[in-house]
Amino acid sequence: TSEEISNVHAIAYSVGDCEVTNEAHHGTPSQRKCATVWGSSLADSDRGRKLKLQDVAKEFESWYTKIDKMDDSCDYPTKSSSA
Repeated sequence: TSEEISNVHAIAYSVGDCEVTNEAHHGTPSQRKCATVWGSSLADSDRGRKLKLQDVAKEFESWYTKIDKMDDSCDYPTKSSSA
């Protein structure tokens, strides 16, 4: 259910840390939340159900390289076209 998925996002967020220089660091709160958003979105798609585990891992690695550009809502900020 969506409530269960929301709980997963909240739990992932709560176990993140900001010790990015620590070898044991495994994601900031926002990064961990966004990873669960990415994974649940993929799992909920028809395409996600057809991917092999190795392909999911490759896609995650590609997605993860851009994670620092995401905002707190797990979206990539868009450049406004104000004049």
